Amino acid sequence: MGVNEILEYLSRGDYVLADRITRLKAKQHYLSYVSKLSCDEKLELIDRITGGLGYKGRDLNILQMNFAGTVISWIEAVKPKARVLEVGTGLGRTCFIVVSNVDTQLYLTLDNSLTMISIALYANPIREYMMALNKSCVKVVWADATKAVNAIDDSFDHIIHDGGPNPNRNPKLFSKPFLTRLVRLLRRGGTISVFAGMNRFWQEKIYAILNEIGIRVEEAVHLPSSRAIVYHGVKVV
Repeated sequence: MGVNEILEYLSRGDYVLADRITRLKAKQHYLSYVSKLSCDEKLELIDRITGGLGYKGRDLNILQMNFAGTVISWIEAVKPKARVLEVGTGLGRTCFIVVSNVDTQLYLTLDNSLTMISIALYANPIREYMMALNKSCVKVVWADATKAVNAIDDSFDHIIHDGGPNPNRNPKLFSKPFLTRLVRLLRRGGTISVFAGMNRFWQEKIYAILNEIGIRVEEAVHLPSSRAIVYHGVKVV
């Protein structure tokens, strides 16, 4: 069983089985690969996969990371019993911010990197993030988000798009076709937070796309000590 089966379960709305398979695959990957890495090697992997934004290499500034997580998650917009969809699990930072502060009905988080999921679940340098990912409301899914948004037939109250610190590295995740399909999963009146990176070209492009696909951008917020912008918006059509 692998990614195709996971996508099939996503299409059925069976997030429990998708999560179960993901955790099984992640544990196998942890035992065969991640567990053999040194702490420095794991941190280097985290930097390489996530782009390092907020992690600063070996210097894990938890306060700064959590503050960035509050901006990226737009925690103020998440209501009790909300159904949340996240693109980009990473270490579980935004998951921690949300589920530690709000009693969510569902927190469905997608990540395309089995290595990142394995580290987050079984070798996380930040214990609180690992604990958050193991809460009963959290379903972790190993999937390519560009395929997952086509498979999922559901409605969410809040979406967090933290699909990478550099849209140039993952342009499909910031394209109009992908964002259109992602917003399709957001209920009318629902809220969305989109990381737009530091590049002015991408910031302007993403802002324009969001407006074109029915998202009213409420604010553009800078991450701490960074030129990176996060857009907070509401689905109006």
